[in-house]
Amino acid sequence: MTAISFHEVDLTFEKAVLAKILHECWDLLLKLVEKHLTPKSHGRIHHVFDHFADPELLVRAYSPGEPYQPRLKKICEGLNRLIDDPLLCMNSKNKKQRLDGHLSGGL
Repeated sequence: MTAISFHEVDLTFEKAVLAKILHECWDLLLKLVEKHLTPKSHGRIHHVFDHFADPELLVRAYSPGEPYQPRLKKICEGLNRLIDDPLLCMNSKNKKQRLDGHLSGGL
């Protein structure tokens, strides 16, 4: 949500804050998949986060008028849709029932 807020509210972007959050996510993800993925997959995670958590890339992505702005806008719009999705906001039992209904054409 911080990444979205930085995009939607002018002059609020702080590269150190977003870089720190991305590194925390990186660490958490690696802990979650530690025993489930191969070293090659771990390397891919490192590659992606190393690229996207680069403070200079973040500055360019969040700077007005930069060519990354349209892509950042699309990413933030997609994240907002995910956040607003009722399937993500329900408890597990209700989510399964709702998803089962959706998959069988009930929605």
